[in-house]
Amino acid sequence: MSDLNLSMFRAYDIRTPSEFLTVELAIRLARAEARYFHECLGVRSVLVGHDARSMGPHYLNITAEIYRESGLDVTLIPGACSTSKFYFAAMEYPDKAGVLIGASHNPAGDTGRKIVGPRVCPIARNIGPMGGLTKIEEFYRDNLGTSSIARGSHFPHDPTERYIDYTMRLAGVPLQGLEGFPVLHDYLNGAAGYEMIEAFERAGADLHPLHAIPDGAFPLGDPNPVKESVTQEGRLQ
Repeated sequence: MSDLNLSMFRAYDIRTPSEFLTVELAIRLARAEARYFHECLGVRSVLVGHDARSMGPHYLNITAEIYRESGLDVTLIPGACSTSKFYFAAMEYPDKAGVLIGASHNPAGDTGRKIVGPRVCPIARNIGPMGGLTKIEEFYRDNLGTSSIARGSHFPHDPTERYIDYTMRLAGVPLQGLEGFPVLHDYLNGAAGYEMIEAFERAGADLHPLHAIPDGAFPLGDPNPVKESVTQEGRLQ
């Protein structure tokens, strides 16, 4: 294959326009990750989720299937998952690797990966056991996966309620601790709307949410809060 889209391997994660991560390359990438999890991290299970992007379920299904074919047990976070909630879920499973399929503030058509090892150890270029993301890229380039006689299992895990409780305790905000306090918040159609609204409601805040429903098309534009064009509506209120 002449174009392996190697530019998707960045310093801290994987990012690429979805059109350049074909089904064939997505399978190849998942096989390389599975080999890294087995050979370099020594884990037998992985936590997997996706963000609000429209292609998230597509890539999650491919990835989870390849992981299971490689003998990894897969724990799936249902629905669109924010980055913070993903990291919390990874904290709940300190013996697992973790993969969040998404691309943060990139344009709607992009995809990628955030990868962590056990105990939420970051996996990035030259960071992590045996070179981290550099080793995954090597396995990917050489088309190396792993085989297993036993197919891995899969089951869902929804950390949302525990995540809300944990973050409120961490912030020192008790129930009704913000009673009547006006809060305007704009979620730019990303994945964090439900959990944030639920937390503020428990705190008793006077809520004014905008664009809280996840929409992978990101109709406002790139979901990047530093871009004034996408936050204009909220700033005018």
